[in-house]
Amino acid sequence: ADTAVLVPTRTGLRHVLPALEDRNIPYRLESRSLVYDTREIRDLLNLLRAIDDPTDQIALVAALRSPAFACADDDLHRWRQARGDWDYRRPIPRSVAEDDPVADSMRWLNELASRRWQLSVSEVVGLCIRERRLMELAVAERQPRESWARYRFLHDQARAFCDGGGSTLGEFLAWAVHQAEADTQVIESVVPEEDHDAVRIMTVHAAKGLEFPIVIFSGLNTQPRSDPPWLLWGADGRPEVRLGADLMTPGFSELREREDKLQRDEYVRRNYVAATRARDHLIVSLYRKSGRQCDAQLIAEALQASAAPCRILKHNQIPEPPAIEAAPEPEPDQETWTDRQEWMAQRADAVRRLSALPHESATGVAKLAAGKSAPPERQPNHEPDPDLPPWRRGRAGTAIGRATHAVLQVVDLRHSDESEIRQAARAQAAAESLSGPAADAVRRLAMRATHSHVVRQAVEANRYWRELYAAVEVDGVLLDGFIDLLYELPNGNLVVVDYKTDALQPGESVVAAAERYRLQAAAYALILQESLHRTVERCILLFLEPDEAVEIVNLPEAIAEVRTTLANSTQPGVLSRPTA
Repeated sequence: ADTAVLVPTRTGLRHVLPALEDRNIPYRLESRSLVYDTREIRDLLNLLRAIDDPTDQIALVAALRSPAFACADDDLHRWRQARGDWDYRRPIPRSVAEDDPVADSMRWLNELASRRWQLSVSEVVGLCIRERRLMELAVAERQPRESWARYRFLHDQARAFCDGGGSTLGEFLAWAVHQAEADTQVIESVVPEEDHDAVRIMTVHAAKGLEFPIVIFSGLNTQPRSDPPWLLWGADGRPEVRLGADLMTPGFSELREREDKLQRDEYVRRNYVAATRARDHLIVSLYRKSGRQCDAQLIAEALQASAAPCRILKHNQIPEPPAIEAAPEPEPDQETWTDRQEWMAQRADAVRRLSALPHESATGVAKLAAGKSAPPERQPNHEPDPDLPPWRRGRAGTAIGRATHAVLQVVDLRHSDESEIRQAARAQAAAESLSGPAADAVRRLAMRATHSHVVRQAVEANRYWRELYAAVEVDGVLLDGFIDLLYELPNGNLVVVDYKTDALQPGESVVAAAERYRLQAAAYALILQESLHRTVERCILLFLEPDEAVEIVNLPEAIAEVRTTLANSTQPGVLSRPTA
């Protein structure tokens, strides 16, 4: 995650992505236009085009050859030899077997195409992903998480299209093409998966405001667009038109020269933005064809004419990457039916044993220690109530607190945009039936959190996780909880951050309030240390009212106290609470 590859446009990735895949280097695409150009999105859009237009034979054949249907070329050849049409509305030839993969695919397409008028666009996209098992098939890919993220991305785009008033599948496909255009002025960034340690790939536009220890600037060998405009507007608002090579209005040539200069200046600014994203190392690919006027040529000439502190390597001077020995292939699984049955029995026994354990939450530990919670009778622990709406599961506290936590779970912490926070706060406040001052409090608390030095430290650490559920068995008790924010220090140790959205009690100091929550934070640390075998170095309580952070003092002692509290809770007559 310390390395970023920046490209001016998605055409610069034509050779980069295959090279990364050949060397098994994990990567993730973090720009909207780049995601639209991936195989998964292209295949899914072809499938949607085939559903929308039965006469689009190119889209139909492309969809049949995609993983969604996995029809091989010989399958398609047999279908054609049997006089099958490339139109799923036509009858299937009688000579084609019932279980023929092409015939089966045609039937599925015909059925969904006939139903699409009763479904929203997002429902059609969701059905394609779910019924064609695209998420499951992605497990066979080298980077399944990237494939999953791309399918979820297009599904989210379909929802956004519907929320914006879009209605038909054809409109969505045209909208998707527009969103994918390299020069479209849309929000470029795609929220990354924060725990995915991989090379980050994005356009220069999406990298604005970001910095990385190592930046590789590639794709500079493409020539600027050579197609001249046919309409330009002067400063006085009058249009100047070009109708042919030598046929144009009098002021067109002057405006064309001005536009070309502005475009060159824009390229220079873009390259400056890319170069200044690097904190420690900047690597610029100057590969280009001889005599081609492109940014790579201009940068190479500028470096040769200046005394810039850089090292220029020819192609044959670039060192070969170190050889990595491939992991030995695992021996074929010789599992028998008896082995499988034994494993199933062991699994069922483990599920019964863990389900019967007394349960305590991190929040409940603090209440037990303070004597404010009367433990009820021992009962098996259960899953959270499935009837609760998604934003309520795992969250306790006040409606304002739940809404604030929900906002901090979804907004981009790296670029805390006020409009994004305001929009998310409005949605979460509505979900909790909050309005007026209460709804405004959600926005205010979320803004305080995103601008706090504690959250900024977590973001700068690069590896951080939000709303992380964790559980572990501690001395015969199942201890669990939701960690608001967790990040990793350079030495590999962990830091727990717990948001506190409730106001202090009358006359209570921040120090006294921190003492109330001391064992709750220590319980999170105990869960992580027992389950991950990693050191939790710090636990920080971030009070958003009155905007102050307090670190737990003597964390090992607090963790030991949590163990003692749990041990006492299992004594006869002192049993912990089950999960509701």
